[in-house]
Amino acid sequence: MNYNAFISYRHSDLDMFVAKQVHKRLETFKVPHKVKKETGMKKIERVFRDQEELPIGSNLSDNISQALENSEYLIVICSPRTPESYWVQTEIKTFIEMHDRDHVLAVLIEGEPEESFPEALRFDENGNPVEPLAADVRGATQAEMKKKMPTEFMRLAAPLLHCTYDDLRQRHKERQMHRMMAIMGGVMTLGLAFGAYYAYTAAQIQQNYRDKQINQSRYLSDTALDLLEEGDRITAIQVSLEALPCTDDRPYVPQAEYALTQSLNLYTDGSQLGTERVLECDLTVRAFRYSPDHKNILVRDGGDKVYVFRIEDGELLLELDGLLDEETYTPIRLLDAYMSEDNHVMIGYEDRVVCYDLDGTLSWEYKLPLESEFEEYSAFTNDETAHMSVSIRYNRLVLLNDQGEEVHTIAAEEGGLSFSSSNCTFSPDGKHVMLSGYYDVEEDTTGYVLYLDVATGEYQVFEVTNDSVAEIYFVDENRVAVASNRRDPENGLMVDGTGLVELLDISTGNINWSYPYEFDIYTISGSSLTFFYSDFTGEDGNQYQLLNYYLNNHFVSIDVATGEKWFACDKSSSITGYHYTGDHMVILFERAGQMDVLTLDDRLEHNDNMKETKKDIRYAEAGGGVIAIREGYSPKLVLMSYPQDQNMESFIKFDTPLDQARFTEDSKYIIAKYKAAEDYEMAVYDAESGEKLGDSIPCKSYNDIVIGKNHDFFFFDHPKNLLVKYDITDEGFKEVARLEDVHADNDYPFDLENYSFLAYSRAYGFFVIDLETMEINFQDDQLEVYLADAGGVNNETVAFVSNDNVLHVKNCKTRKEQIIREDSMKTFLSTVYAHGLALSNDGKYVAMNCIDYKIRVYDLEEEKIVSEIPFGGRNSAFIEFTPDSKNLLLQGDDYYLQVYSMEKQAMIQTGSTQLFTIDDVQYLKNEDGEVEKVVLRNTSEMFLLTPDTYDVTAEIVNGCDISLENDIVMCSKYKEIVTFPYYSLDEMYELAKEQTKGEGLSPEQRVRLNVD
Repeated sequence: MNYNAFISYRHSDLDMFVAKQVHKRLETFKVPHKVKKETGMKKIERVFRDQEELPIGSNLSDNISQALENSEYLIVICSPRTPESYWVQTEIKTFIEMHDRDHVLAVLIEGEPEESFPEALRFDENGNPVEPLAADVRGATQAEMKKKMPTEFMRLAAPLLHCTYDDLRQRHKERQMHRMMAIMGGVMTLGLAFGAYYAYTAAQIQQNYRDKQINQSRYLSDTALDLLEEGDRITAIQVSLEALPCTDDRPYVPQAEYALTQSLNLYTDGSQLGTERVLECDLTVRAFRYSPDHKNILVRDGGDKVYVFRIEDGELLLELDGLLDEETYTPIRLLDAYMSEDNHVMIGYEDRVVCYDLDGTLSWEYKLPLESEFEEYSAFTNDETAHMSVSIRYNRLVLLNDQGEEVHTIAAEEGGLSFSSSNCTFSPDGKHVMLSGYYDVEEDTTGYVLYLDVATGEYQVFEVTNDSVAEIYFVDENRVAVASNRRDPENGLMVDGTGLVELLDISTGNINWSYPYEFDIYTISGSSLTFFYSDFTGEDGNQYQLLNYYLNNHFVSIDVATGEKWFACDKSSSITGYHYTGDHMVILFERAGQMDVLTLDDRLEHNDNMKETKKDIRYAEAGGGVIAIREGYSPKLVLMSYPQDQNMESFIKFDTPLDQARFTEDSKYIIAKYKAAEDYEMAVYDAESGEKLGDSIPCKSYNDIVIGKNHDFFFFDHPKNLLVKYDITDEGFKEVARLEDVHADNDYPFDLENYSFLAYSRAYGFFVIDLETMEINFQDDQLEVYLADAGGVNNETVAFVSNDNVLHVKNCKTRKEQIIREDSMKTFLSTVYAHGLALSNDGKYVAMNCIDYKIRVYDLEEEKIVSEIPFGGRNSAFIEFTPDSKNLLLQGDDYYLQVYSMEKQAMIQTGSTQLFTIDDVQYLKNEDGEVEKVVLRNTSEMFLLTPDTYDVTAEIVNGCDISLENDIVMCSKYKEIVTFPYYSLDEMYELAKEQTKGEGLSPEQRVRLNVD
């Protein structure tokens, strides 16, 4: 070969710039010694780049044809302009014909691969998609592109040198390092004084490289979370792995572990909504339907293209283009499409009904006989039970079986009933069809519905009150709900905004009851409404049957037996879908993106259980374990689900909802708090078997589980003003001491590390109780204190603010007291929620949230303010020192966690994720006594953080507690305790390998996601 490579490119400014860069770098590249030795190639000899573009219409010049023939590789510079170049495409095709496509390389300089790669690069001769080996030098400016050149052009140089990219990159790094070391060695001979400098330089180079790896890992972590939000969970796992040390020697980044736990659905109990995947169509999604077995989903787009996807993994099983009229080449309108029980696809067009197998084979076609060339069919309905289809024209109805054979054709007689295309539905048993009709659309003052027997083709006509039928719904085989509204007598094209829901008894022909409704005639949905049926057994033991409907933003349930309103509510935006769970619970989907929960047995809206999908929901439906959401004008169908950790296990079940659960310090027992007949109860359970130990004790909703050292359990009985100390044993709670007349006005703060003292206040008076002896250690009956907002306890010291804004710090052992009267230390006594004051464990510092939006830290030894920290915590505040007293954890009204260093007198960490309101912090220690994880917790959620940087590594919704001794994470799931393994990174890697089937990112994905 005369040339190692031929560079093909469009002769525009940017394309020419990159072509010149590639040409220069390839011919001047210094081949590493080890590569020379292994391949025998000392350099890249010659690269051909034509200087001028030939005019369209001429042939390839002899020298270009000869250069293509004598070139080993073809390098194509790709931008959105490239597919438009006649000569680039000609050069690609000519080269492939002369050689093969395995020797074609691509350089992506602008745009995405699908818009920048010519068809000859993206598809082989048989039309199969291919992925050419590509380098990615995209950048905002030419300077940015030049920065990427040194590494990216090696993707091109490697095949030219007959070695792998990884090998060439490694050898190139070694050559650079050897060169650096050689230079350093040469300089060191001039004097040892310079040696330290160059050693420092090498270390700096290595540190800079590590810093770049860290930044890249953070970028990849964000990319993984974005992919997860979009629904591409498998790619999110693969990208997360790229950001972790499992793929190379890169440093550990906590954000990557968080992205991996989220992508793997770890610690999920099936109660939180997440995006499962996204199904992409060519044009806007128009409609979708589940298959009868809910394993597949059929989607139609705005171009009448039909797709069938498998729900389990999102694989595209079938893709059918819209039909064109063979004579006029105009689209044939698609009316509707369904899937049958045997996975056939039934499609009704305006002139035919077709049936396809899932492999795309046409099973049968029924061409509808038309009376004139202008006639067309206007409705199509299919039923999975009867295995039949109905096609309707205004004066003709055709019934087909599942083989495409005509069963019945019913033509309206002149002056008789015509068929409306707006409503047609099969009965639950598939034996009857109900549809609406009319005699004279202008003169009718009442409405008509037709009840057709599928077997005989005979039908009955029933009359309803209003002339315009809006919806028909079978409650059962003999009762049909019909919604109708009245046309405006002055404008027959409009309705007057009022309607009736009527229950028609087919056996008698009577209307059992009617229920009025109103609607806004100017909304897009107009008078259309959606029915569904529900039944349940009430607390009184009676069976209730409800007919439910929604219209615009209004939801109504009607008692089927009486026709009376059972329940009604208005939502904040239009209701665009529903999911009935099969008992008494209904989920409504709103246009604005909310999912609202209703319970029909108690007639309640559960706004606290409302989920936010962040979608513009035009229609939503649940099935196959997912919720499919059609958004406005989007070509993507979003599948959302409630993911559940595959290793979740049910541990302890309760008859009533669970509130809290905690391990004892040695993980031998579990204390659980749950709803009781009158209020709440607490009980002891064996942490290994889940067996309940002894009797439960009654408690109130405000009682938290407070477990001390050595199985001590403290319980405050507010009505009795009684503090009780229990010992937790194999027989359950065993009372060991009690203290009466504890009239606390606040939630008392316990020492979270050793539980040595309890401090509480009354309207007048401040008290400290020694929890070892269960005796009052200190009391002042005259001191006015509001301790809930400004109180702190460590192992032996209590700090509080009295109502005259004076800070008191009292040592409970020595009885010594410091009183600080700093004006700047005044606090929000009545407006701050949670912890507004903190004491360091070493007794050196007290930190207070002050009224001027600052936290002030007072040094009790030096008796002065040593830190002033800006802090927005007027309505909510959490302040706590770390166990070593070196850092201060802060959370204000914005719910972001911040870490302030007392040594550096600076903020060293500001969280990037909003957390819940923090109730307490737990430090999990491993067998060596080292803190392995920091746990932020409240009654409904936990976050796991790294102990050095306080970055979040896992989010555990409904998390209760963690036992490192047993490697168990415990969660509350309504009426049960469920457990998960406490996952190590190695265990996460194995799960990721299992879920991705060991496959990594493809070369195209690596380019698109900027992984390398």
